[in-house]
Formats: sequence, structure tokens, C-alpha cells
Amino acid sequence: MRGLADLLRDQGLYVLALRLPGHGTVPAALLDVDWRDWYAAVDLAARHAADRAGPDRPLYLGGFSTGAALTTLYAVRGLEDPSLPRPRRLILLSPAIGIPGAARLTRILSGLSFLPPFEKSKWISVTPEYDPYKYNSFPVNAARQIYDLTRELGAATTHAHERGLLGDMPDVLAFQSLVDATISAPEVIRSLFALLPQRDHELVVFDVNQRDVLRDMVSPELRIGMDKLRETPALPFRLLVVTNLASGSLEVELRLRPAGESAEQTLPLDLAWPRGVLSLGHVALPFPADDPVYGVAPAAAGAVDYPLGALTVRGESGTLVVPLGDLARLRSNPFFEVVRARVQQAVQDDLGG
Repeated sequence: MRGLADLLRDQGLYVLALRLPGHGTVPAALLDVDWRDWYAAVDLAARHAADRAGPDRPLYLGGFSTGAALTTLYAVRGLEDPSLPRPRRLILLSPAIGIPGAARLTRILSGLSFLPPFEKSKWISVTPEYDPYKYNSFPVNAARQIYDLTRELGAATTHAHERGLLGDMPDVLAFQSLVDATISAPEVIRSLFALLPQRDHELVVFDVNQRDVLRDMVSPELRIGMDKLRETPALPFRLLVVTNLASGSLEVELRLRPAGESAEQTLPLDLAWPRGVLSLGHVALPFPADDPVYGVAPAAAGAVDYPLGALTVRGESGTLVVPLGDLARLRSNPFFEVVRARVQQAVQDDLGG
């Protein structure tokens, strides 16, 4: 969360970056954790931050992936619980609002894992831990807890919608890659944004690389999905799409649809797709392109021996003990300046300057 934390700190805010239970140690720490433990930590952190800021400063809650789901659940519960400090705005990156249906199988697998023949069913994957900040191995229980969390969030949001409470929801600023192998990107709209009354909510979507020479390398379903999104009638939230300036160009522009309108506005960006990059993805959004570990163009200062975001590996098939696809996954956001600009604008608007 350093990129977002530094951005908010530079705006003059007190920032607390929370490490959730089971994270930051070893993957096995996630074997027995419960999503309620994560939520309890978020509750404590929010109360601490609100107390530190004082009553005259806005409280922001934000998170990446699971953290985004937890902070959204906190905000929804706060609509009926006056004891919870009320956030002014949510800042969500790759929010785990919904995950693929196959995750339901994790409940079955975790239920059998106590039997010796099913001992290995405790793990979805076991991979060498070469990443200094992110687990590579993934326990079934972690997937189950995220799935259960999304179900709880869905139920709470639906309940609040039926009772007409979502009009008091904090403003939501969310960033989502059109292609996301971890969560269900359409659920961000269907299960959250589509339920929010028209106000100052904003969704920023990063399109796939639409350059014509790459057309045959990108799934046609993704292109169709973006076309459908942009052709929908007026939406109750502001939609911004980062996409190619033209089919033959790597340069990108920002296409904006104000809430309640169908017409697009085009805004210039001094940004372009790095050569060979087809899309963003789930893990890429929070990290600027010059991040020393995950950046596609890591800064020289604080350089590491193996910058994972810029690592190019060549060799014979079977040499590596990890799939080459894992190393090819984009780990940073070449358009992080869009995140920076939208967050800065939101904070300035909230602070009246």
C-alpha cells in the first residue's frame, strides 16, 4: 500500500497501513485465520485513525483486493451502527467485491482437509516463496475466507439497498482492471456501483491494450465486454476508461462519462503502454511503474538484485520450478499517474481546496 499511502501522506493526511492477521509472515499463517479477524483489525484501525485525525478532518478508508472488500463492509455496516466512525470516502483498488464461482469448491475442500488422504487439499498451490512481500503459495482456507467475506458483503449491501440506506454511503472511488484473473470485475459494478444512488461515486477502468497489431493476442471477449460497458445507458456513477488513443497507437487517453449522462468526454494523457504489455491486472494497480521491486521500470534508487516487475527470464522449458506465466504477470501500473491524479482531486475537493 506504499504508493497510495505516500500519496495521501503528501496531501497532509495521517496514514495507517494495516497488516491483516495471517499476512506478512509465512503462508501457513492463513491456514486457520478467519475473515472476522481481518474485519476486527479494520474496525480497530478505523477507530484509531478517526481518533488521531479528530472530528474536523475527513476519514478515508481504502484497500487493495480483500482490504477493499473489508473497508466496504465496514462502511455498509456503519450505515446502521452509529458507534462506527463514518468515513468520508472509500478508495478501492481491485476490490474483491465478487470472486469466480469456482471458489465455492473451497468450502468442500476445506471441510475434508482434516482427513489424512485429503491433507494436500489444504493448499490450492504450493510454490517457492521468491516474492519478498507476497505469498506465492495459497491455502484453501484463504480462498474460502475471501469467498465468505464477499458473500457477507453482498448480503449486507443488498440489505442496505432494500432499506434505502445506500444514499448515505461514503463517496466511492474505485480502480479496476478490465481483465482480472483473481476477482470478478463485472461484480464491482453489479454488486456495488449499480446499487448506489447517483452522487459523487467514480469508477476508473483500465482497458486492455487495443493496439491493432495485438488484436489477435487479446481475448475477443474482453473487447466485447468493454464495448458493452461503454454502450450502456446513463449510469448512476462517473465512469472513466483509460484506453488507447487510436488503434495504431500505444498512447492512451481518458474517456469520461459523467454520472447520469451517456456522452463521453475525451481527456488527454501523457502516458503510453509499455511495449509488450497487453493489459493490467489484479496485482498491478497499487504499484507505480518505478516501484523498486514490482515496477516495470524500477527506479535505480533502492534497486534490488531481482526486480520482479522487470525480470526477463529465458531458458529451456522445464528449467524453472515456477510457471513462466507467473513471472510474466504485470506487477505494476504504468498508468499509476491516473490513480494519483484522481485521488489528489478527490482529497482536494473534500478539503475545500
